[in-house]
Amino acid sequence: MAVALLMGPDHVYTAASESYLRIAGKPVLGRPYREVFPEVEGQGYFELLDQVYATGESWSASAAPAAWDADMDGTPEAHFIDVTFAPVRGITGAVEGVTLTVDVVDDRVQAEQARTRATERTERLQAVTAALAGAVTQPDVVHVLFEQGTAATSAVSGALALLQPDGETLELTPSPGRAQAVDQDWRTFRLDAPVPLAEVTRSGEPQFFERAAELYPRYESQRARFVALGLRAAAVLPLPGVAGPLGAFSLVFAEERRFSPEDRAVLGALARQCAVALERAQLFEAEREALADAEAARRHLERVITQAPVAMYIARGREHVFEVANEPWYAMAGKRPEEVLGRPVREVFPELVPQGIVERIERVYDSGEAFAPEALPLVFDADGDGTPEEHFFNVVYQPLRDAAGVVYAIAAVATEVTELVQARRAAEAARAEAEASAERSRRLQAVAAALNEAVTPQDVAEVCVRGGIAALGADAGSLGVLVEQGTQFEVVYTTGYPPEVAERWRRFPVHPGKPLSDAVLTRVPVLLSSTREWKARYPEAAADHRHAGTAAFAATPLIVGGRVLAGLAFSFRRARRFDEGERLFLATLGEQAAQALERARLFAAERTARATAERLQDLTAALSGSLSTGEVGSATMRHGVTALYADAGVLALLTPTGEELEVAASTGYPPEACMGPGRRWTIDTTIPIAEATRTGKSVCIGSPAEWAERYPGGYVPTNSRSAAWAALPITLEGCTAGALLWTYNAPRSFDPEQVALMETLARVCSQALERVLLLETEQRARAEAEKANQSKTEFLSAMSHELRTPLNAIAGYVDLLDAGVRGPINEAQRADLLRIKRAQEILLSLINDVLNFARLEAGRLDIVRTEVPVVELVQELENLVGNQLREKGLSYSCELPAAELLALGDAERIRQILLNLLTNAIKFTDSGGKISISAEALVDQVAIRVSDTGRGVPPDKLESIFDPFVQIERRRVADSQQGVGLGLAISRELARAMGGELTAESRVGEGSTFTLTLARAE
Repeated sequence: MAVALLMGPDHVYTAASESYLRIAGKPVLGRPYREVFPEVEGQGYFELLDQVYATGESWSASAAPAAWDADMDGTPEAHFIDVTFAPVRGITGAVEGVTLTVDVVDDRVQAEQARTRATERTERLQAVTAALAGAVTQPDVVHVLFEQGTAATSAVSGALALLQPDGETLELTPSPGRAQAVDQDWRTFRLDAPVPLAEVTRSGEPQFFERAAELYPRYESQRARFVALGLRAAAVLPLPGVAGPLGAFSLVFAEERRFSPEDRAVLGALARQCAVALERAQLFEAEREALADAEAARRHLERVITQAPVAMYIARGREHVFEVANEPWYAMAGKRPEEVLGRPVREVFPELVPQGIVERIERVYDSGEAFAPEALPLVFDADGDGTPEEHFFNVVYQPLRDAAGVVYAIAAVATEVTELVQARRAAEAARAEAEASAERSRRLQAVAAALNEAVTPQDVAEVCVRGGIAALGADAGSLGVLVEQGTQFEVVYTTGYPPEVAERWRRFPVHPGKPLSDAVLTRVPVLLSSTREWKARYPEAAADHRHAGTAAFAATPLIVGGRVLAGLAFSFRRARRFDEGERLFLATLGEQAAQALERARLFAAERTARATAERLQDLTAALSGSLSTGEVGSATMRHGVTALYADAGVLALLTPTGEELEVAASTGYPPEACMGPGRRWTIDTTIPIAEATRTGKSVCIGSPAEWAERYPGGYVPTNSRSAAWAALPITLEGCTAGALLWTYNAPRSFDPEQVALMETLARVCSQALERVLLLETEQRARAEAEKANQSKTEFLSAMSHELRTPLNAIAGYVDLLDAGVRGPINEAQRADLLRIKRAQEILLSLINDVLNFARLEAGRLDIVRTEVPVVELVQELENLVGNQLREKGLSYSCELPAAELLALGDAERIRQILLNLLTNAIKFTDSGGKISISAEALVDQVAIRVSDTGRGVPPDKLESIFDPFVQIERRRVADSQQGVGLGLAISRELARAMGGELTAESRVGEGSTFTLTLARAE
């Protein structure tokens, strides 16, 4: 059975078996079906492929006609195929392609046709033989020959030429319906005439003319006659008699035809049967004539029987005493005359008595009627070798009557038809085999369709085992996949075996000298027909098959891509032979099962990979929210055992000394295992988790025996329920800091994909631990920084308070002196007091800035957000800075919107920011420069800009000017105007505290613009 996989609506070949490529006769992979087989257009297969792809319903046919150009000579060849189109569904259930299963069954169809023709010929010949057996006169024989013989051979007409008593003349009898004028001059003709009937009678050899052209050169004088008969082919056959030729008969065919060996044999058999019937007719004619005179008739009958070419005898009375028999009968019976004559049938043939011969004789005496059984089976020793053989006869038991009409004897005529019966049986056996082959093909198609729906190895195994049992008539079956690098069978489905047998062979090693193992190791099916053959080939396994009640056995390997995946086995309680059809079925079933098993394996791997990825995502999500080593360990344990299908797990980290491992988290262990957090091992302990930590490499141990071999002389967990272990190192900042340990309660092998998954999980855990360590380090640093900042703030607040008290006292005493409370002062003294007052105000302002900044950092500065009228507030500012502007000779402009403009913020803090910006602009703008302030409404904000034509700020300093204690070009500012560099820092923090922002734009030598942005009130 050839298989191909066509994907997509264009039916592009993506895979094809070797047998399919041989059938196609051309390259197919990567090409659409219509491109590969354009010659199939109009045969309906394109439409059927589209139908299966669209509906998702399979289609199949047996012995369907199809034509394609397999030898690529440009001419399609006609074939018959068993074909199945089955949908291939994806994970979502949608049809993604079509599997095409095809088997060229030309030989089977031709054989069936040949068998049908042979059966039809045999049946027709049997019908003619039966009719001839009942023909007792020559006209009856001629009638049967022409009425049934021509029909049985598909002839359109015929002619019978019988040799006359003179031995030199033939008399012609044409078939009914034949043109009389054609044979008018040939009613009688001489034996030496140059015509086929005469030549065949003389030679005794048949002549077959498959074309008229073969006949004309030899019988040119008869051309016109042959043309008038419509002859295109002819067969002329002799009628042999015991004493010499009886004549010949011819059959005329309207079409040219080939006379196969079977055709010739059938026509020859027909001729012989006709000759026998003619002679028998003569004999019965003689018998009727003899009835006129009983004695003369008896003597004449004896002579006729003696001389008859067919086996005949006469037996008298119910005891059936043999009176006369002829040589053909003696030869057929394997007896001599002295052993027969005068003795009853019970003595001559005692072996026939249990076979009902006496009952058949009595039937004739009781009824007085002839009895003519056909193909009568008789078992007797005809060849005298001491061993009875089965023979078949057409027999006529004819009652003989005396003058009073009483049956006194029986004349029997027997014709052996053993060869004919055997031929019929062979034809029936061939037909039964064809039907069995068709049934196996149907079941194979059903299995192929079911395999297309199977998505797990268990589903595939069940379909194959059940389908194979039904097709082969097996009593039990199983499918075992190879595991442990091909060293073990693991049975995934079994049925029909006793429970104890099935359980014993659930898992077993691949071992040479066992039938299923040999099939897998040699990649050749193993077929055992009987217990004797089993014992001869596998004497050591004889006890196994006796225990399972098996007599015959069949095992076949499942191979795909050069890899043996599994073994498929069937058991039979009775001995049996495996014919070629069953061997082919096993091979094809194995090929389809292997492909389905591989497809199921890939599907399961994809599903497992997706599930693993989802579990890793769950682990990653859980780890991302872990804020401590304990939380990381708990999340790793909880999700790790699920992702890895482990039974227990441990996370252990090195202690600060690096000499011990301490359990940070664990799961799945019983209390007596003492595997909870806090347990420690020294780093040199001979256990997997310590080895992985020491070496920085993964350690996988599949069984306690492997543990003992790896750690000789060390601890062996013989009393532990754990039976397999995998340890993976944990790496922090490039160094091994511990390990993960996963344990399993059953021995197992760790394949590379599983180890890679474990190592991935270890890396994810390591990254989470590193993040937690960084977080803990950052939290400690932040706590220390916050503590230091709190101390600084408290210090600044205390110092500011302590400094403001004496400064306020200075201001108070200056005011008292200036007011003359201590007496009159002159102008020089008043000027000095003014300088003292100004210095006190500057120093107080600096202290207030420091105090405000400290409050901002500590979050202690109160901000009250209200709706602030921007235009009114900006207009007030000119009165506050007017004196400074006039003293430096600066021009001042104010651009405000006509409509009312409201901002959300603290009015006092907004005023403080804008005054700071204006003061800075005045400070850094030379005489003659310009200062401007403007306000505008944006979409949902208010922007207030303070611009100057001062010195400007270098681009690389634009952000740093907002940092605390930063001053640009301090040397170019008068001492009386210098501050501590907190004005802009405080202003930005105030703006941000109100939900706004303070930004700057500047060009050196051209000036700067500071923009305060606040939320706009509705």
